[in-house]
Amino acid sequence: MFRNLPGFKSLPSAIGLPFLSSQEDAQLKFRSGDNGIKRLYSDEVVPLSDFTYWAQYYQLFSSAQDVYSLISVQDGRSTVSVRRRRAWLMDQYDRHYSLILPI
Repeated sequence: MFRNLPGFKSLPSAIGLPFLSSQEDAQLKFRSGDNGIKRLYSDEVVPLSDFTYWAQYYQLFSSAQDVYSLISVQDGRSTVSVRRRRAWLMDQYDRHYSLILPI
């Protein structure tokens, strides 16, 4: 019965009304998308040369309130804990590697 219905990405596109402005849509994608804030506390290290990623932090926020609404305290804590864990692992690796192969 529902097999022949067209697929839509979102409710606004399904009914043809733009509920969000382009700025609000970009902020929502930043908050929930894979190339947004979640990328900071993923296993991948975001290189400094990835200008498109880092440019979001300058382009999306029009006020200080936007920063607090898009980046939560939990996001900051998650980012710091991932960085600490990575640094600890690298420290352990360096210590054990130097025990195996002294220079």
